[in-house]
Amino acid sequence: MTSFGKRVTELRKRRLLTQKALAEELGVTKNTVSAWERDVRKPDYETLTKLCAYFNVNMSYLLGEDKENPDDETAARWALEDLIEVSEPIIQMYMQLSDEARLMINSSVMAAYDYEKARDCLFPMGSR
Repeated sequence: MTSFGKRVTELRKRRLLTQKALAEELGVTKNTVSAWERDVRKPDYETLTKLCAYFNVNMSYLLGEDKENPDDETAARWALEDLIEVSEPIIQMYMQLSDEARLMINSSVMAAYDYEKARDCLFPMGSR
């Protein structure tokens, strides 16, 4: 398994970027990029997401999975892992809310869904 730092270095060099140029793209310092590449530090979730978008790779690949283009089953597993990671804190907060507050959230989600559906703006399941 390739380390996060090696993946960042590899992707940065493929784009012919300096550490400073990558840092500027992401709104961090050159020293931060250097620390990532030396596997001294890892970025927070928001910055990790920016890195994935910038390099057009999935999070599992960036974090060291061996395959850049996984098979469908592996890609589905990675997507589920990413969804769980993002959703779990939100679900925990939701579960602490009163029934009235949950009803408000449910109503808001349904209204947003109906609005997007009427505008034909829904994403097909699994397309994000």
